[in-house]
Amino acid sequence: MNTSFISTQSLSTTLRSTVMKGQISLAEATTEATTGRHADVGEALGALTGRDFSLRSDYERVSNLIDTNEIVSGRLDATQQSITNTVDVANTFMQQLFAARNADGGANVLAPSAQTDMASLVDSLNATLNGQYLFGGINIDTAPMSSYTAGSTAQTAIDTAFLAFFGFPQSNAASVGAITATQMQTFLDTTFDAEFQNPAWTTNWSTASSQNTTSRISTTQTVVTSANANETGFRKLAAAYTMILSLGGNALGQSAFQTVVDNAVAKISSAVYDLALTGGQLGTSQQQIKDASERMAIQKDLYSSQINKLEAVDPTEASVRVNSLQSQIEMSLSLTGQLHKLSLVDYL
Repeated sequence: MNTSFISTQSLSTTLRSTVMKGQISLAEATTEATTGRHADVGEALGALTGRDFSLRSDYERVSNLIDTNEIVSGRLDATQQSITNTVDVANTFMQQLFAARNADGGANVLAPSAQTDMASLVDSLNATLNGQYLFGGINIDTAPMSSYTAGSTAQTAIDTAFLAFFGFPQSNAASVGAITATQMQTFLDTTFDAEFQNPAWTTNWSTASSQNTTSRISTTQTVVTSANANETGFRKLAAAYTMILSLGGNALGQSAFQTVVDNAVAKISSAVYDLALTGGQLGTSQQQIKDASERMAIQKDLYSSQINKLEAVDPTEASVRVNSLQSQIEMSLSLTGQLHKLSLVDYL
């Protein structure tokens, strides 16, 4: 006669197995009650698992694009602010040029402002955000502009150009004073202007790339998301400040000085227009990014809704299962404990 099915060992083993299975089920039910989704999505969905994975992939891709757009928007905001500050400084300097054009010692009045504004231009073009240069084009890891100071490559190039054209340095006050308006205009239109064109500009002034960065702002759209120090407007501002700083200053005769001032005014006026166009182009990109993010936010909500329909469980039902399983486990443990106390000796 086989009595293993009614032995205390058999009953104890069965109860332990029940407890182990209950604990596994309790862990799954607890996860579902906490997260609101199936503990094992693949097991629960079966043939629909592939669709769920596809929806989640689309959801993550859209979410990443929205997050990236926020970062790109921050860079564009900072770039626009730098351009605005640069334009404000340039407009203020242009007013000073008008005021000093016919004044005695006008060059001495303008020089400190020109020095400060040139440094401000360089600082603006070397602005960074999160360790990346805003005006480097695709060269985001290298400062795009060199300082215009004594001994710098840019200033040395201007001094060399002046000497080559006129035959004497700016420090020769007597000779500088004899420069005519016609001679100065010819210099400005030829030798001097060439210093702000390629290859001189990219050799002596800027290490920026003329290729701006582009960013993918949606699954089907990319836009330009930077400016660079080689933009025409920035070159013209650098030329205007350099005219006042390095072309003879107060040693110039009145007519030659007025020629310099008139050209500086023209450069700044044209630069302000050019930078307005640059800002407008970036503004268009900003609007496109905003529109793309709004569209993708709607897509993200739709993906989320479809994923929830596939993966979601009733949290109330899951909580009921948690309580039921806890009761079953407690009962099984209690019975196991009572079985362990049974002894044949007690009945002899």
